[in-house]
Amino acid sequence: MSELLKQFRKDLRHLFLGALWSAWTDLGVAGGGPGSAQGMVDPEALLLLTLEIGREDPRLFDEVLDWLRKNGEWINVTRLGNVLRKDRLCDPSILSAVAALLAEHDSSPKWRSLAGKSGGKGTSSASLFLRDGRPIGTSLASADPRFEARGWLRSPVHLRGMSQPPDLHAPAAFMLRCRAFFGLNIRADAWAYLMMNRHGTASRMARELGYTQPRVQEAVSGMHKAGAFHVRQDGNRKEFLAIPGRGWPEPEIEQQTGSWRNWRAYALSVTAVWRRAHTMKESGVTQYILDAELSSVVQANRNHFAAAGMTVADKSGAADVLQALGTFSPLPAGLPANGSRGET
Repeated sequence: MSELLKQFRKDLRHLFLGALWSAWTDLGVAGGGPGSAQGMVDPEALLLLTLEIGREDPRLFDEVLDWLRKNGEWINVTRLGNVLRKDRLCDPSILSAVAALLAEHDSSPKWRSLAGKSGGKGTSSASLFLRDGRPIGTSLASADPRFEARGWLRSPVHLRGMSQPPDLHAPAAFMLRCRAFFGLNIRADAWAYLMMNRHGTASRMARELGYTQPRVQEAVSGMHKAGAFHVRQDGNRKEFLAIPGRGWPEPEIEQQTGSWRNWRAYALSVTAVWRRAHTMKESGVTQYILDAELSSVVQANRNHFAAAGMTVADKSGAADVLQALGTFSPLPAGLPANGSRGET
């Protein structure tokens, strides 16, 4: 393999796994050390991204399963399925296997519908976990039955039970705090968006949250009638503006570390770069070829990069792309050089 490509993949792994560990630690996942405190986390986009990139770190993957078993009440599975269908951030059969595991510990029906949607992986078996994009072997004799039934090989899941409930007053958990107040619905997520952004249209909220525009319009219009928002009308364009200090959930002023963070756009940018890096031919890669491939990815996903607030020129090299991706969720101080905290 070209040393250039090998090093770039290593750098991506370091950056992305570090960002995932930081975000999940902020929500209560055990084993990750101090969190990043970089701002609000979108739990559905984070989960789907973890089911793709987290395959490179079995410990992270299983600590997230542990968190879901204890804190799955905070996940909006309807939105989770919608975002997966629209963004294809991970293989649907992996989410199906995870949902099957969670359905065994949750008597409610919330995970069962996802567990029944295998995503058409088929009967052939592939290794769930990877190392630098290459399969980590698992024998059929020791495979977890939930994953094996969906075409994935991994050792049986044994969860440690070390995850903690999220601190609902922490910046990372603001969307969860809104859900504690409003329930798992569009109102909660639209409120989180407007409190962090201070303004927004129904169409933009729908685009960034992954809901339909009419349903978002209905939700925020209802809250407007209750006096939660101002409305600014410009022709047919209606913009909703937050009214602070009404006693409803708001970001902690002394803890707020930024505005709304578009995790969906970040996840789409990450997976585009990740997949291109791991599908490139491994021989004969020069700096010119690597930069050209990444420039192509950036151009094809420029809207996602921009929506996530990551500035990168169309004609960018590997270092530029890494720098841009790092601006969304910079690694906290003290993160080990391998990009993961205690990975196996």
